[in-house]
Amino acid sequence: MNLCQRENLYQVDLLSPAQRKITEAEYWLQKRGQKELEDINEQIIADGMNPMETTFQTRKQFVRNAVSEISSSAISFEDFQSQLFEKYKIHVKENRGRYSYLHPEREKYISGRSLGTNFDKDYLLNLFLKLMHLLLSKKKSNDRPCPITMQTRLPFSSFALICVLLWTCRTVLRLNRAELMLKKSKFSIFSRWQRP
Repeated sequence: MNLCQRENLYQVDLLSPAQRKITEAEYWLQKRGQKELEDINEQIIADGMNPMETTFQTRKQFVRNAVSEISSSAISFEDFQSQLFEKYKIHVKENRGRYSYLHPEREKYISGRSLGTNFDKDYLLNLFLKLMHLLLSKKKSNDRPCPITMQTRLPFSSFALICVLLWTCRTVLRLNRAELMLKKSKFSIFSRWQRP
């Protein structure tokens, strides 16, 4: 790995999953689609018109781009879901602890796991939480309203944001308490084994 970094070579990291997962089939579909689009654009240019699209996007890439754009401004899952549908007509559902996305031209959902780690539930919820903390810290630091809220007019009141934060803190405390109880129970089991 050090050798590759020193020589500025790309090395595949097999231990951590990809942030943007592109399968071989999707890669070749994009290549074929781009070639076909360039052929069509040549005919359009020969007719004296300007082509509307110059780069081909697979459906998965369309969903990736849309989710990346919307997740940078959403502060909750409901907000994320509504913005994604309003702007791109992409449905989002949560099933078994995972997010799945329905492209407008498809009938089958695309799982967040097949798109990459940046589109999975854990990553997005952490991102929403960070954006909410940032928004609340800006709001507390200024007496006047935050410029972000003035531009976008969020549908949530500050009371709703505080409720979501309290719910998140409660969940984290419960997880910490569960870990503590697990450690305590393991310790008590080990201490029983050591006694004669």
